[in-house]
Parts: sequence; C-alpha cells; structure tokens
Amino acid sequence: MYEIRRYSRQLQTASMVPTPAVTYQGPGDIVSGALAWWGLRAYDASKIGSAAIRVKRPDTTQQDILIAADGIIDVNDAFFTGGPYDIVKLYDQSGNGKDIDVAVVGGTYPLLLLNDNGTLPAIHTLSAMESTNSSADEAQPVSVSVVTRRESFSGSSNQITQFGTSGLVIQFAATANGVNLYAGVDSAPVAASDAVTHALAGLFDDAASKISVDGTVTTGLAPGAGSSGAGPFRFPRHAPTGVVKSWECGYWGTDISGDFAALSAQQHAIWSF
Repeated sequence: MYEIRRYSRQLQTASMVPTPAVTYQGPGDIVSGALAWWGLRAYDASKIGSAAIRVKRPDTTQQDILIAADGIIDVNDAFFTGGPYDIVKLYDQSGNGKDIDVAVVGGTYPLLLLNDNGTLPAIHTLSAMESTNSSADEAQPVSVSVVTRRESFSGSSNQITQFGTSGLVIQFAATANGVNLYAGVDSAPVAASDAVTHALAGLFDDAASKISVDGTVTTGLAPGAGSSGAGPFRFPRHAPTGVVKSWECGYWGTDISGDFAALSAQQHAIWSF
C-alpha cells in the first residue's frame, strides 16, 4: 500500500507542472541584421500583430493584413470575402524601409492564395514587384534566403528575387529541376526538383559561393564577383508565366551560410513542406 500511495503522489505532482508556452521564432530570431525581409509570416517574434502585406480586392478596396499569433498572416481576416486578392505591398519587416510596393508591369500584381497548402497562404507570381526605396551598392559577400516552388519547367530560367540593378539573383535554372546564382554569370545549377516547395539559400561570394537546398549545401559555385549595384529589390521577380510561388525572402549583407541549415529546418516546420 505504501508504494501505491507514493506513486499516486508522484502523478499528482507531475500533473501540476505547467506546460511551457510555445514561442514563435522567425528567421530574424535565428540570424538578425537583414538588409531587407518580406513574407507571409513574421521576421521575428516582435513582429506578431504587425502588418506583413497589403492586399486589394476586385472592388479595389485595400487593407493591411496583420500577422496572427502563430506568426503567419491572418487568413481568417474579415476582409477576405471574395477574391482574387492582389498583393500591392509587402512590408519590409527588417525595419530598413525597403517595402516592395511597385508593380513592374503597371497595374499587374502577384496574387495572394489563401489555401495553397491546406489553410496556409502563398504568393502566386503573376507579375514582378520592386521596392520604391533603392538600396546602396552592396559588395559580396551577400546572403539570400527564400521559400519557393517552381510548378513546372517552362523552357527558360525563372528568377525568384533580384537585389539591385546589376543583379544578385537566385533563380530556377534554364534546365528542369535546378537552381543557380547569378552575379555576372550563371553558376552551375544545383538539383532542386520542380513541383516541390524548397527552402533555398544562397551565398554570393565569388568562387566560394554556395547554394543550400533544403539544408543541403553545395559549395564552390562561381556566379561572378559582381556587386548588387545601387537599385531596388525585386520580389517576387519572375513574370509573366506564373509558374513560381513564394512564401518569404530576405537578404543579409554578410555570410550567414552557417545558419542555412537552421533557417531551412524552421521554414519546413512553419510552412509544412
């Protein structure tokens, strides 16, 4: 009887221990100091409740969409009463004022999809957008991180995002099932299956450049030594075929390749792919 009473007391004590709250973490909580960052979730925990994007309904009414407590934009906002919904602005959550707010093809915007993967949103790239506020010329090394998918190979390369007028570019390659970097020349493609969502990251560092595909890093790429060139950021970049979907994108003016695996793991967990 003594042993039975002691076991019951242990169970009672264990049940009184509170369950720790789950705390959201974004890419900025893994590696801070982004030059610019945009997406359908929070850059870091401090951005919960802030505006991530601004959307427009067919009746031309516009509204900012806030980030919900789970870190993802609120797809249940009462504004969503009948689509399609144009994304007319992606707010730069880094705090550096590089909002993406100009349609490269006048009046044509990417679409917000509310349920691309279950109840998760996505950006459908029907048109490229860029920032009104330009960035200064940024020399290598520069790092980029994106979550994206090419639905099918269209016979050409598909740029995902571009930094500056000279163009530091990460893109789906001009061959099927591949990605590469561009900073003056195209680097050799790295395997990345089409019709599959990927966490991609790139380091522009001349002959020491790298690409990470879902946490697996390929080194020794050579996209050229060019700088970004002063100019706007472009994200989403490719148009008009609409074969690319994206979820988030950010740039850092330093080598963050040591954090590529952690960023990929977090992105896979958040976006359920």
